[in-house]
Amino acid sequence: MMHFMLLFSRQGKLRLQKWYVAHPDKLKKKITRELVTTILARKPKMCSFLEWKDLKVVYKRYASIAAQDLLQEEETPQGFFEDHGLG
Repeated sequence: MMHFMLLFSRQGKLRLQKWYVAHPDKLKKKITRELVTTILARKPKMCSFLEWKDLKVVYKRYASIAAQDLLQEEETPQGFFEDHGLG
């Protein structure tokens, strides 16, 4: 199950967010800030999957935008790339 999807720029500006699981606004902002800074700090050659808490984060960098999905532990990250036309 996908929990949310975020699109943000390389400067960390949030462009689009879609939440599939309800969270309070304060928690959404905290999650967004934490994940955006984590992903932007990663080097381009690093793997685009990472563990965050008990979930998987899958992201893909495009020209100046990064797309990110948060998946359940049992889901495969390859589905992310297929869903976004990258697989």
